[in-house]
Amino acid sequence: MEKKVITLDELRVAISDVLNDEIGEDVKKMSDDSLLDSNMLEDLIMDSLDIIESVMILEKNHGISIPDNSYENFRKNGCTVRALLNEINRVIGQ
Repeated sequence: MEKKVITLDELRVAISDVLNDEIGEDVKKMSDDSLLDSNMLEDLIMDSLDIIESVMILEKNHGISIPDNSYENFRKNGCTVRALLNEINRVIGQ
């Protein structure tokens, strides 16, 4: 069975769906490098519920399950989009 990997574009859509305002539109237009290095709490002005909702969208759309404790690993790694993407793919790749 092939392992699923979540792409940056899939995460970008989930984030912009949650934000769905000017910031959400900005996320769609950001370069990959800028988005990956963005701090989700400070640069994208997301709160923890927004981040959890983004993950839930990915879970629903891709039939994956991300444990709640993964959020702590993400926070320890700087709260960037890159950290979240890495954590999601680490968990589903196990």
